Amino acid sequence: MALQELGFRNIPNLDMGTVDAMFANLLEHVVADCLDRPGDKKARVIKMECAITPVMTGDVCDGVKTEFKMNAGIPAYVSKTHHMAVRKMAGVISQDEWESLNKQIIDRKDDPWIN
Repeated sequence: MALQELGFRNIPNLDMGTVDAMFANLLEHVVADCLDRPGDKKARVIKMECAITPVMTGDVCDGVKTEFKMNAGIPAYVSKTHHMAVRKMAGVISQDEWESLNKQIIDRKDDPWIN
């Protein structure tokens, strides 16, 4: 297999277009997120890392091995803030569930969950 010249313009042709396809896939992902959540003004970021390792014959560098890693960063999905009520030993419940429980509770002084 013939060695390819290391250069930015050769990236789309590496590994039969795999590196180019990786970038295109991530680009599609971040653009879809922008369209899905246009109200989130945070940047979507595609990072590409190129690791270059020398290939040596004795003391002479005959070329380099390259490896490309890419990932996309999109803002976290965040829900709106919900006001929740808590009870001893019962965990967390929503305000609607709390009101529903209060309607069902019969005044029982000996119930440890209520007192």
